[in-house]
Amino acid sequence: MASVKPNQSVINSFKILEAISSSASYVGVSQLSKKTSLPKTTVFRLLETLHYLGLVKQNDKQEYMLGRAFLKYIDRVKNQEDLVSVSTPFLKEFASEIGETINLGILYKDEVIYLKSIRGERFTFRVQLLPVAPLYNSSLGKIFLSTFSNEALEDYINKTNFEKTTINTIVDIDKFKEEINKVKEQNIAYDNEEAEYGLTCVALPITKSNKVIAAISVSGPTSRLKIKGLNKIIQTLQDTADSINHAISMIDDIN
Repeated sequence: MASVKPNQSVINSFKILEAISSSASYVGVSQLSKKTSLPKTTVFRLLETLHYLGLVKQNDKQEYMLGRAFLKYIDRVKNQEDLVSVSTPFLKEFASEIGETINLGILYKDEVIYLKSIRGERFTFRVQLLPVAPLYNSSLGKIFLSTFSNEALEDYINKTNFEKTTINTIVDIDKFKEEINKVKEQNIAYDNEEAEYGLTCVALPITKSNKVIAAISVSGPTSRLKIKGLNKIIQTLQDTADSINHAISMIDDIN
């Protein structure tokens, strides 16, 4: 893989944010220039963008402090940490009992982000190494798509390139809509070797106050899951989801 050259403007922006966060009160351009060893013109230019994004706020003396936009990122990180912390013991119990990999994922910008994976028996599948996955060909993704309004689903379809990664990948739009409607009705989603040959995944939602906030899935070689009994595996996955749902219902901070 070719090495990626870091973007210097992004690096400088984080230098400025770090300098602001280390100050107990508002701090001016001159002070920030001195703290970051950046020219005043560079500091001022980057501050304008950061201010526009709401990442910093400005007083009438042209001094700066971290803005309210940071709060949503702080809350999001805390939510994720709490969700992982609460879910991990149940994920480990499932992986130990069933011997297959269980994943915890969330929806973020039309992709699945894997927050936690507990591996069962050893096997190597490419998709298991990725921290993100598309929505359309993953069981976790289908759970999230089933929560979309008709308008939001149409928007997702229109802007998504449905790549046929295996012969089972659903790329026909009418069949895809039928698949998502089935997930809505049954509250369970399948990836029947749609992302990778030989890999089957089954996903269930994680909810709080009747809102889907995450999903869990079991992943394993198709043949092995059949031998172990897919119905038994799904029932244990449902028990795991129920346990997580109950645990997070007791924590106010997760939403």
